[in-house]
Amino acid sequence: MNYPLPNCGFHSIYQQFSAVYLQQTTRCPNNCIFCACIKQHRKLPSRRNHGDMAMADLEHILKTIPGFRGFVSLGMSGEGMLLDTMPERIRLIKRHWPECRCGLTTTFNVYRGGEYLEELFESGLDGVSISCYAHTDDDYKKIHGSKSFAGLIKNLEALKNRKKGKEYLQRVKLVFLNDMETLYGVANAESKRVAFENVARGCGIERFSYNDCFPWEQPVQPDGHALWSLPSPCSVVWGQRAGILNIHANLDVVPCCMFTGDDFILGNLRESSLEEIFNSPNWHFFNESWWKMQPGNIPVCNLCQIYRDNSRPEEAGRLAAWQADQIAGQKVVFYGCGESYRMYRSYFNRSEPVAIIHDDAGSLPPAIDGIPVKSPHILTGPEGKLPLVIFAAPAASATILKRLKSTFPDYSPEKLIICPANAYIKPDFSRLD
Repeated sequence: MNYPLPNCGFHSIYQQFSAVYLQQTTRCPNNCIFCACIKQHRKLPSRRNHGDMAMADLEHILKTIPGFRGFVSLGMSGEGMLLDTMPERIRLIKRHWPECRCGLTTTFNVYRGGEYLEELFESGLDGVSISCYAHTDDDYKKIHGSKSFAGLIKNLEALKNRKKGKEYLQRVKLVFLNDMETLYGVANAESKRVAFENVARGCGIERFSYNDCFPWEQPVQPDGHALWSLPSPCSVVWGQRAGILNIHANLDVVPCCMFTGDDFILGNLRESSLEEIFNSPNWHFFNESWWKMQPGNIPVCNLCQIYRDNSRPEEAGRLAAWQADQIAGQKVVFYGCGESYRMYRSYFNRSEPVAIIHDDAGSLPPAIDGIPVKSPHILTGPEGKLPLVIFAAPAASATILKRLKSTFPDYSPEKLIICPANAYIKPDFSRLD
């Protein structure tokens, strides 16, 4: 298996990370109903026993990547507000990495009082992302598994009342989740969210994010169905997320933030260098599994609900170029002849297209660029075994994949390529029990 060139996203090979996620503690006062860490922890009790990252270990990390200028995230399934030393930790980070942007992900429901909060922001903290997925005491207890909704409110009020409170609150973003009424039966969830958002605006918060919720149970595991459920490798091995270095509180390095425990570790920074970790057998196994579209080899990936690539256009183009290289000299079938086709067609000049298939082939010329235009029904013949290259926008790619599998249930191409390679099929939560 040949892997893409380093500029396809393997920042780790050259230690050119765009972000470093540092888990400062595994302790958490919450028991969120959808939390990946909680779901896994019930199966593997060892997952949350590492405690707090030692200050000496934090400094070791900072010295390992001197002069880092990217984004530093303090979070990864632990509640940093439990740490009395959090301001000191941020000062240490900023002392070693003065040009980095440092953010804290938190539920912000551990009440600390105005002095602590002021010290937190004055330490050099660039931003706070507050996860708030329920907006009354009862709902908060149901969703976050905590009675600390009042603690969140008190912290916001305390921050507002500081002398520089307005400035601090401009660095705060509240993160909400969509469809909580449908997914978890939160009555009048939208109206409650709006009411809480108005309270937050009254405190001086101006930034809000509305994200989809991804429960940890998956109705249909991708293993064995990878070509249809996951149309391209997860960007954790090639795109934006490949540039994130994820470090647990005990200095274990893991592929991404969804790896919350000890079941798949790339290496440990106490025992190995970054070069050794990103050339380890586990690292090669992880990447090879994804490039072969076999996420079932990795239990966490086989259950992951947040598979997507979040790729930039240039990264999608690089992945397309790599995929084109894999089928150079082979006969292939193209699907689609619109904007994406015009954008990526030249990448596949070394392949031999036998047909362009289109749902409305009868309305198109008999050939485009000298390639015969055919109906998708040719996929029931010999062409159905050839590599298929789909030229379509992300949303259309997902629709095409579903339609092909529905119309031709036995269709199994030798290789499936999406251009742009950032198609994303949203999970169907209606099928959850």
